Amino acid sequence: AIPRRASPTAPRCVVAVKVRRPGVDQLIKMDLQILSTFAAIIDLIPMLHPLSAPQAIQHFSTFMSDQLDLKVEANTLDRFRVNFQNNPRVRFPEPFHDLPPETVLVESFEEGYPLSKLRAHPPADMNLRDVGKLILNSFLQMVFTDNWVHADMHPGNMLVKLSTNGQSGPNSLVILDAGLVTTLTREDRRNFIDLVKAVAVGDGEGSAELMVSRSGNAERAVDVDGYGLTTYGCQLSFVLRLHAWHVAISVHTNPPDTRTRARMHTHTH
Repeated sequence: AIPRRASPTAPRCVVAVKVRRPGVDQLIKMDLQILSTFAAIIDLIPMLHPLSAPQAIQHFSTFMSDQLDLKVEANTLDRFRVNFQNNPRVRFPEPFHDLPPETVLVESFEEGYPLSKLRAHPPADMNLRDVGKLILNSFLQMVFTDNWVHADMHPGNMLVKLSTNGQSGPNSLVILDAGLVTTLTREDRRNFIDLVKAVAVGDGEGSAELMVSRSGNAERAVDVDGYGLTTYGCQLSFVLRLHAWHVAISVHTNPPDTRTRARMHTHTH
C-alpha cells in the first residue's frame, strides 16, 4: 500500500496497487499451450475420458486471459459495489480509473482480519457462525439474485472487519481480488438451482442423478449407482452437520425463473 495524493490540496488516501509484470502474458500463454497439449494426450486414454480435460483447460484458459487485463477487474469491482450497495455488511475495494487500466490496478486499501487465519486464531468477540452466514449469503446473492459470481472466494481473498461501535455488533466482510468472475446461462442456472435444492434436503441420490444427466457427458458415466450412494453419504453428512449447527438453507424460486432467492438462516430448538 502507498499513499496517493491527487493534488497538493487533496487529502491523503491509502491504496493498494496491483501491477501486471512485463512479459507475464507471454509466459502464461506458453503455459496454457503446454497444458492444452497434455490435456489432448490425456483425452486419448479411454478410462480418462470422464475428466473432459480439454474442455477444462479451455475454461481455465478463458479465466486466465481475463485476469491478465486489469481493466476487467476494475470494471468487475464497480459492478460488485453496485450489486451490494444496499448491504452495508459486504464491501469490495473501490477502483480508481485514472491510471493505465490494462497493466495497473489502483484500488482502496481495505483492512480486516484475514479469513485464512480466522479459524486458528479467532478474536474473542467474533461470532464465527455469523461470519459463515455472511459469506454464504453473499455467495447466494451472487448466484441467485445478481448472476454475477466471484469465482475465487477462497479464505485468502476475504477479510472480516470487526464492529467498530465499541460493543458486540455484527461484523462485516471485505471481498478482494475480483479478477475471476463468472455468470450462469439460463440452463446452467436452472441446473444449479435444482442441485442446491437436492443438497438442501439431503437427497444425495437425486443430486448424483442431476450431476450425471446434466454433465454433458452422461454416456461416459460408469457405476452411476455407486456414485449415487457415495453422494448420498456425503449429502447426509452435510445435512446432519447443518442440523448440529442449527442452520438451514432455503431456496425460493419464482417461475419461470426470473428471480430466485436463497438464504441461510439459523434456527433453535
